[in-house]
Amino acid sequence: MRKIVFILLTFLFLYSCSDGNDLGKDDGDDSGNGNNSSSVKISLKAKAQEANIHTMMEFYLVPGEDCTMLDIMESYDSLVWRIEGEKGRLNLLSHAPGWMSFTSRWGHCFYEESHGNVILEGFKDGKVVLSDSVKIDVYNKRDFLGYNWKDITSSTPRTGIANILKPELEISFIERYIDGLPSLYVYFEPAWEVGRDEKLSKIFYTQKQETLIRNYISKLYGDPKFSFEKDADKLVESYHKIFKQEEDAYIPRYVWETKTTNIALVSKYVDWGDYQAYYIYAEPRSN
Repeated sequence: MRKIVFILLTFLFLYSCSDGNDLGKDDGDDSGNGNNSSSVKISLKAKAQEANIHTMMEFYLVPGEDCTMLDIMESYDSLVWRIEGEKGRLNLLSHAPGWMSFTSRWGHCFYEESHGNVILEGFKDGKVVLSDSVKIDVYNKRDFLGYNWKDITSSTPRTGIANILKPELEISFIERYIDGLPSLYVYFEPAWEVGRDEKLSKIFYTQKQETLIRNYISKLYGDPKFSFEKDADKLVESYHKIFKQEEDAYIPRYVWETKTTNIALVSKYVDWGDYQAYYIYAEPRSN
């Protein structure tokens, strides 16, 4: 079983009782901006509002002064966090008689650039009674995904990142540093629920994985320079010329070149699963 270290913060916190202190409640008029005047105020904050793709951004909630957990549960049936223009949402608060779940701090790694708002919404009786947002900018400015080649100075175990709104796909990395050359293996794997189902797992690897990886890298870095469809006669030879530490067990399928990086989508036969698995292998581009 593969072991991946996920960067995901989900801390629960508690507030001390305020003995009836209502300083956390808004007694003013309803301004019509989605905030209910009888609800506890909760603000959405970001530790940093700019980041590179594949780098964790940390978000957290700031409740009104001296409010209690009971105040929050009485004010909202649920609290959700989402990204403007994207599907999916993170449930931060849910409760019922006898139980509750409340997340006040969490991390999220964006797979692609994003320039817009992340949004907090509070619901009561099926209506939005709280709305707050933070403007964020996520760029693709590093040498490759979340890495600058100069920062890879040793080989590391496999680690992963967490995109909490796309739990169906896990992306993880192995950093290598051999004879002064940094390189990366990037893995695109199905979520645990799919991976542990033999039938669904085989469908993912045989029908979805290669196309998913190709489309993702092409969206970030443009069309491949070489592909097995167009360049079958010279693809393998070009691959061995371009990459310094490529492995013979891997079969090249696509090759991209950027200003800083050589990228290859490669396949390898998995005998225990009887299918081809696909990966990304990347090295810095020589000047």
